[in-house]
Amino acid sequence: MAGRIEVYLDVETNWRRELTVIGFRSSATGLVQLIGTEITARRLRKELPRGGWLFTYNGHCFDLSCIDNQLGWNLRDQFESLDLRWICRRAGLLGGQKRIEQRIGHERKKF
Repeated sequence: MAGRIEVYLDVETNWRRELTVIGFRSSATGLVQLIGTEITARRLRKELPRGGWLFTYNGHCFDLSCIDNQLGWNLRDQFESLDLRWICRRAGLLGGQKRIEQRIGHERKKF
């Protein structure tokens, strides 16, 4: 992974699985959050790095499919994508992301 940009992405949706927030962080962009009407395919293409490693938690089942369904863009065509849910599962770490973070002693930064 050395030399390639790492992008950590998460989305929030409403009950109809419509995107309400797309957030990501990378060394190339810092923290970027698109909220509500800011969420467009054009804006996301402008803000995301051109490629690299894309990390999500349950993203292959949820986040990336929501982006593809709503914006018509399959991010796996542009990024090498790793879903940390399945990596954690193979390591015996089960449950949601916050539960796993607590279990391994990771503290979230407060912004």
